[in-house]
Amino acid sequence: LGEGRRASTGACHWFGQKPRQPILRVVTESGDRVRATGDHPFWTPDGMKPLGSLVPGDRVALAPFRGVPYEAPSDAAIVSGEAFARKWAELQKGPGGNGLGQARAFLAGRGLLPLRYSSPALPYLCKVLGFVFGDGCIHFVGGTGKVVVTFCGEAPDLEAIRADLERVGLTPSRVYTRQRHHTIRTAYDEYQFDRQEDSFKVVGSGLAVLLACLGAPVGKKPAQDYGVPAWLEAAPLWHRRL
Repeated sequence: LGEGRRASTGACHWFGQKPRQPILRVVTESGDRVRATGDHPFWTPDGMKPLGSLVPGDRVALAPFRGVPYEAPSDAAIVSGEAFARKWAELQKGPGGNGLGQARAFLAGRGLLPLRYSSPALPYLCKVLGFVFGDGCIHFVGGTGKVVVTFCGEAPDLEAIRADLERVGLTPSRVYTRQRHHTIRTAYDEYQFDRQEDSFKVVGSGLAVLLACLGAPVGKKPAQDYGVPAWLEAAPLWHRRL
């Protein structure tokens, strides 16, 4: 556990009640099984109905999605060494010198450069990229020239992302926890609240520039326009889902 995080805690409040309806089991013709209380609503051709009112032979709606078929990706390159160098120069405002060479060698040694649709690391990077588009950010560390990728969210989710990064040979920091006090002023009132913030980061320009090559925005996301990366259009559907 990270510094300052509790290993266990007591319950402050507990709310519970015994089921007021019997617990029933639904078995469909397709073999799906669902356990629910008799008052639980099920979607039928006549709208939502409580389970207890259904009889054998009634039709109910299911969500049968189980994933998408696997499709072998091509060996086409998504990010070449040259494209990485161009993005590095764009972000660093210069050719990069030894830093660029070290970053390229670091990524190449982990199978991340050149990055292809068939690269074993790409499925993990798809998930990481999706998170950066949401609750992550890529920013420069003032005065150092280094670019840092930061991930914010719930601690269990962050640990899953850390595990994905480690699988592709990267070294994320531990999850940091801190208490934050926030004040929000609106036209109606001022609201204050305290919140625990969990985050971790990956220091070093290699991952940051690689994600930027894949289409991740760098800097303040609300202040810029960006869309779905074009390379995803040629990716298998399971890559796009990730």
